[in-house]
Amino acid sequence: MDFVSPVLDCTAKRAAYIRELPENLNSLRTAMDGLKKVYEDVKEKVDRDSEKTYSCSGWLDPECRSHGKKK
Repeated sequence: MDFVSPVLDCTAKRAAYIRELPENLNSLRTAMDGLKKVYEDVKEKVDRDSEKTYSCSGWLDPECRSHGKKK
């Protein structure tokens, strides 16, 4: 009967995982929504910054040199 205990332990762990699946799925969806928002924010910032870079005519242009400075 020693082999029954490990089998029951494994089954109980899997049952707990399946029972908590809806909560886990909701948590994952919430986290994914947050990550999508962060992705969009970063993408927008990169797009804005690359527009500034392309608008500069060269490194001697005073406007280009000011892009790296914080106001």
